[in-house]
Amino acid sequence: MENFALIALAESLRTALDGSIIRRVIQHQPNGFILQTRSAKLPALKLLMDSRLPAFYPSEAKPPLESPNSDFLMILRKHFTSAELIAFRKPLAERVLEFVFRTAVPSKELETMSLVVELIPNATNIVLLDGERRVLSSFYPITPQHGIAEFEAYALPRSGNKIELERVLTEEISELQETGRNKDWLVSHVAGLGPVFAEEILFRHRKSGRSLTEEIRNMVLLVQAPSHAGRIYTEKPLGHILEQNDLRALSKAVLSPVELVSLERTHSSREFGNFTDAVRFYFDEVENRVLLEHAMKELRKNNRLDPKTIRAFELLAFEQRTPAVVAAETGLTRRELYGGDPAR
Repeated sequence: MENFALIALAESLRTALDGSIIRRVIQHQPNGFILQTRSAKLPALKLLMDSRLPAFYPSEAKPPLESPNSDFLMILRKHFTSAELIAFRKPLAERVLEFVFRTAVPSKELETMSLVVELIPNATNIVLLDGERRVLSSFYPITPQHGIAEFEAYALPRSGNKIELERVLTEEISELQETGRNKDWLVSHVAGLGPVFAEEILFRHRKSGRSLTEEIRNMVLLVQAPSHAGRIYTEKPLGHILEQNDLRALSKAVLSPVELVSLERTHSSREFGNFTDAVRFYFDEVENRVLLEHAMKELRKNNRLDPKTIRAFELLAFEQRTPAVVAAETGLTRRELYGGDPAR
């Protein structure tokens, strides 16, 4: 998910997050955690530290596979069980979220703690900070890009000498007025811009005749506004991708809270009632299908299993076929499919 999409997601959840109390923390996969809350408006938040598709979104869905608990889970439970969220921040140009909690820990230094979620591809992390913003623990080692030593205050990863997005909103940047700027230039020179939204901004700039600065400002306003719809853009129809369990095509999907005119001719799209629903649908689908695909690979390694049984599992789990259809296609009986009473 690009930064501009993450801005929209953070804004859409801000009100629901306010005052949430953590009821329980569970680890639903080796690099994923669910923060269950006592709030009816937002029962759970899911954190996925996948290096290629990191994610943060509201979801209670747990994959049908067991995952061993880690030491980091114990740390999260120790500090954040019964903790109350008192602040939520997202730096405008960073794919980083910060949750500030009032904890139930009987220690002045730990009375207030922060949970920093870094959703940067190939540099994901969850970082715990004490009341003075010093790093207490992290899911992965702190990278050199943070530029901090042990026991020093947390700092955001450095992104080079890019133009700050906040400056674009308030100043006229001369570099943006020069002709010939393309997508690669925008991505490498303007903080917080990814390739999809950079291309969309350029497309709108060419069509409207407005300056790049104006189009960037307009896009920020659009993603910060209350979202009325969410979209998933894919190179092939999403239903076809899911039916074929095409994980490669699914991983290339684009999530957007605004209509991407630049993709109209090259991509199919599915619209959702709001952006949060689109994000939840997409990442839950990806998570379940990736984990099930891994389970299928393990099944195929087991030479003792009948290929028909493996195919039946694929049809039931991935393609959501009915037992009657699976039985007809594989030649298995209902008893063989269920391993029990055929009348079930």
